[in-house]
Amino acid sequence: MKKIVILWLVLTSSFALSACGPSKPSEEKIKTSIKKIMPIEPQIISVKTLDYFPGLVEVVIKIDGKPVIFYTDKTGDYIVSGSILKAENKQNLTQEAMKAQGGETAPTPAKAPETQDKK
Repeated sequence: MKKIVILWLVLTSSFALSACGPSKPSEEKIKTSIKKIMPIEPQIISVKTLDYFPGLVEVVIKIDGKPVIFYTDKTGDYIVSGSILKAENKQNLTQEAMKAQGGETAPTPAKAPETQDKK
């Protein structure tokens, strides 16, 4: 009976660990994905998971000596380009990450522009 319990514990813990998988892709996987989109040899500065956005990974690379931020999933198969905005307070989290990297940021409008119908 003791052997069965130990075997069950080993099997369930190894299954749980394999189901979790890595929380972020390797730098090599990210480089491979970038090269499929742009003909560059990216210099990866950082790769980190985002606490405020589960499943999304922030990647900082340098292009022409300047930091560029984009996002990927934990597999590195998808690349997302653009800003992440917190709706509650209009906080641009991508701009804050760019400032932390010493990069330039574009201004974020306080509100969306209004459209006018011309008749």
